[in-house]
Amino acid sequence: MYKRILFFSLILLLGCTDTDDKHEFRFEITGTATQVDNMRVKMGPGVDFNSEGKVELPVSIIHEIYGNNLIYLFEIEHFDKNSDVTLKVFVDDELVEENNTFVETENFAVITIKGVYK
Repeated sequence: MYKRILFFSLILLLGCTDTDDKHEFRFEITGTATQVDNMRVKMGPGVDFNSEGKVELPVSIIHEIYGNNLIYLFEIEHFDKNSDVTLKVFVDDELVEENNTFVETENFAVITIKGVYK
């Protein structure tokens, strides 16, 4: 009896999972720089991370997310605005955006990529 309940529960659970809305986000940092001073990552509702310190390069972060209208944010801070650093955001192996231009703030130079994947 328990095997039947488990079997039907699994069928119901798997039948209700909508894999059409599954997306793979991949964030990469490339370039000749060996580190950045801080990194912030947001991938949909599942990942919200701030390194709050130095990050060794290169970096590649991959996360599967389900849904639509998914918010993404990829940001680094570095003291040297002349560093060779490129941020890239891929969704489902398609390059969505890349940026290698630092914007100067009071304390750091910042590169940011943000948007909503529909």
